[in-house]
Amino acid sequence: KIPKLIHMTSKSKCLTDNFLKNTENWYSSGDYSLVLHDDDAVNRLFFDRNWPEFPFLKEVLSCIQTSAGKTDLWRYLALWEYGGIYTDIDNRPGVVWRNNNNQKKKKGQQFVNHHPLIPRIILM
Repeated sequence: KIPKLIHMTSKSKCLTDNFLKNTENWYSSGDYSLVLHDDDAVNRLFFDRNWPEFPFLKEVLSCIQTSAGKTDLWRYLALWEYGGIYTDIDNRPGVVWRNNNNQKKKKGQQFVNHHPLIPRIILM
């Protein structure tokens, strides 16, 4: 069963009004917990523990050139560890997720923790 846990990332916990509204909409959309991971939390997940399931994680991280690439890798690592739903902070809940410009978006993943597909995604 997928945990009722929503993960989002942001550079910091200081949010624009639109992003704050999105997080409030997600939080009030059901019986879910919402976790906003800032850059410090992202780095803690990468570096403050050993990852025997992903022995080359730190070497891979040193090759990633963009913060978007790092966040992509982090997303799957967080879903591996905790399970739940990941959505971008500019998505808002609904039948079809939309961003702040009302454009349809498909960015969001959901997994039980330790789902066997996640290591394959990380190794890609």
